[in-house]
Amino acid sequence: MVILVVDARGRHGQVAWALSLATIAGAAALMTQSSPRGEPFAAGMLAIDDFTQFMRGLVLAALAAVFLMAPDYARRFGLHAGEFYSLILFSGLGALLMAAADDFLVVFLGLEVHSIALYVLAGYRRDRPAEESCLKYLLLGAFASAFLLYGIALLYGATGTTNLHDMAVVLQLGTASGALVFAGMALIVVGLGFKIAAVPFHMWTPDVYEGAPTIITAFMAVVPRPAPSPRSSASSRWGSSRSPPSGSPCGRYSPSSP
Repeated sequence: MVILVVDARGRHGQVAWALSLATIAGAAALMTQSSPRGEPFAAGMLAIDDFTQFMRGLVLAALAAVFLMAPDYARRFGLHAGEFYSLILFSGLGALLMAAADDFLVVFLGLEVHSIALYVLAGYRRDRPAEESCLKYLLLGAFASAFLLYGIALLYGATGTTNLHDMAVVLQLGTASGALVFAGMALIVVGLGFKIAAVPFHMWTPDVYEGAPTIITAFMAVVPRPAPSPRSSASSRWGSSRSPPSGSPCGRYSPSSP
């Protein structure tokens, strides 16, 4: 918000750029102060482990690289620097949230914050290729989000929780409906496959990358790929070595449950 206000009051592109870099530096400083315990916090929604820290470092490095290239690109194409920088930071915020997510709801929230900013950035040049890029990315991204959300709903119906730790425990106990779990996982794979442009869900990639600003294409090629994965794999490892937390929705499940 500060960056938008500074830019709106005088189009001070250099000040907005400096504030953006300061925001990234502040996030990196906070990251170094947080110890990677791996234990959930924020009502079990978030957790930080070594791999999360690595992913956060990757996202912040990508953001820093984009901002080092951004001023010259913004001047050359006459882009509004404050809006441009703010959208990039919002996209990075979504990726950072995904990296620490320990609940499917937070995964979805972080993914949408990340993606919605990228939809706008893909068409930010406002020429015909950029408009085509933005429209294709928006439509396919909306379909992918629907698949992902429906898959999360099916997994919730099968396990009684959206928390990744608790879900891992329920799945290991074998008390969940196999059909619902399979359908939910398949829909989640399809949704994330579109988001990260994994084969065979990558058909949108050439048009979107061609029409988007070059530095946004570079950002999109790096950050969205690994961001959704770390906490999911970490939670599976956690679930294999610990029992469900007390008071958890899956506490009612046990090996002797019908």
